[in-house]
Amino acid sequence: MGPAMICVKKHRATYQSLFQKIAAYCPEIKHQLKAYSTDSESPLRQALELEFPFGQGFICRTHIVRNLEHKIKSELNLSDKFFRKVVAIEDLFGYKAHEGLVHCKTQQEYDLSKLSVKWNKEEIEQRKRKGDAQAQEPMASKCFLQHKADIVHHHCRCQALHEVGIDDQYFNHNDPESINAPLKKWENRERMTFQSL
Repeated sequence: MGPAMICVKKHRATYQSLFQKIAAYCPEIKHQLKAYSTDSESPLRQALELEFPFGQGFICRTHIVRNLEHKIKSELNLSDKFFRKVVAIEDLFGYKAHEGLVHCKTQQEYDLSKLSVKWNKEEIEQRKRKGDAQAQEPMASKCFLQHKADIVHHHCRCQALHEVGIDDQYFNHNDPESINAPLKKWENRERMTFQSL
């Protein structure tokens, strides 16, 4: 296990101080770190980008899926089927023989126009089946294009993982969060002060 730090406040400067201490102890890491992974927390990603500019940043797929699930099911009020079949599993991460967007090797293969048409059609059909009287503009593909498309392309693609020597299965099993689960259990999922630990 590597360095661990418990942060009460999620500020870039707090994270950056940890990474500066690591780099002071092991200066070569600034140039030799090939990759790192986060849960997509912006201050953490910013600190890593500043302190390890040569490392490729990746984002845990489990967190991407959780964020999309929340958006689709809670905020857009679409079904679990829409989320699982159409969005998260098949189209983004693939399923059985079907490859998802994360398997694209080039920007040209990462074609979001076909995906948008498919999602829009499915969303409209689902809203009709539910008896949604208001014909609203489909939002799932629009939200994905605005908030997640670049993140998935630059921080989740299998090709990018392979280029730095990481097996993409690592990101399918949520190994990056391995220390977080015991800490949550230890904390009883409650925010605690450092002194109470």
